[in-house]
Amino acid sequence: MTHTPPESAVRRRAPTAERNRAAILAVLSRVLPSTGIVLEIASGTGQHAMHCASALPGIT
Repeated sequence: MTHTPPESAVRRRAPTAERNRAAILAVLSRVLPSTGIVLEIASGTGQHAMHCASALPGIT
């Protein structure tokens, strides 16, 4: 039998993502072009995607 936690118990934020988002954005800012399209796979909570999307407006 598999236990599925209720919707309210699913983690929406990961503390690790908060701690390393600036470092990830620094690398992406350096290596990505100013405009373009990026595909993110397995984004987990999506915190990195949201943080980077707001800081890199030319990237879709």
